[in-house]
Amino acid sequence: MGIDWKDGMAEFWGSAVLTWLVIGGSVGDGWIEWGMVLAVCWAAFKGAHILPVLTAGSMFNSQDWEGGMTKIGWQVGGAIGVGVLAAITGGDGVPYPELAEFNTDIGHWLTMLIGGGLVYMVWSNCDLDDLKGLGVAAFAVGMATVAGMALTGGADLGTNLSSLISGGSFHFDGFAMFLANTIVAGLGAVLAVKVNESL
Repeated sequence: MGIDWKDGMAEFWGSAVLTWLVIGGSVGDGWIEWGMVLAVCWAAFKGAHILPVLTAGSMFNSQDWEGGMTKIGWQVGGAIGVGVLAAITGGDGVPYPELAEFNTDIGHWLTMLIGGGLVYMVWSNCDLDDLKGLGVAAFAVGMATVAGMALTGGADLGTNLSSLISGGSFHFDGFAMFLANTIVAGLGAVLAVKVNESL
């Protein structure tokens, strides 16, 4: 399969904007700001998932492994790009959310599993070309962040990697959490689709 550069650039720039505006603190990190930025990104970058948890849900359900992994790669690349740009321009960059250790709280993983399914079902059934659909999908993601879902997109891994440029260290717990959060949310999406089909 050839590289779909248009789709890749949509994921790259969508993730870059999300990382810069929300994770970087330019517009705040409340659920309203989070939802608004995502709505704008989904409208501006047609076809982009932007959040790896959504891509994982789509990938697990469609079993398009190559397409899904490519999208996640672009998403992480967009977050890395923000860190590289900050390093080049001498800015403070985007802070990496450091983790003391891998999260073993069962509540977190249940939230990721159930929330991943609910968010995916809302997002995948909304028409993102329509203002109402955009609003509903963005509201769902905003509410999921309030509930405690880790929905920071490719920034979790991207800012971890880009911190190496400024002499930082690679946080393996952060990498493990990025993978685990993405996979568990994707599995939640699979369960949600299966339950919906059985009704």
